[in-house]
Amino acid sequence: MNRRDFVLLLTGALLATLLIARVRPRRIGFFCTVSADCLEPQLTVFRQALNETGYAQGRNLAIEYDFADGHYTRLRY
Repeated sequence: MNRRDFVLLLTGALLATLLIARVRPRRIGFFCTVSADCLEPQLTVFRQALNETGYAQGRNLAIEYDFADGHYTRLRY
């Protein structure tokens, strides 16, 4: 393998890595000590604001919810 082939291979690998990293969805963790029912209006506004900035759950965004329903020990993280 000569130098030109090596540089082309390296450049291709770098571009592929950047494209894969860009396609992978962003992740948001939402942890709260109350129930989901208490926060539903706020969560709706939160999702709408994310949509306005170009993020949509399932397309380029993953939101992980964890509600403790008043019990801190129920939080997974």
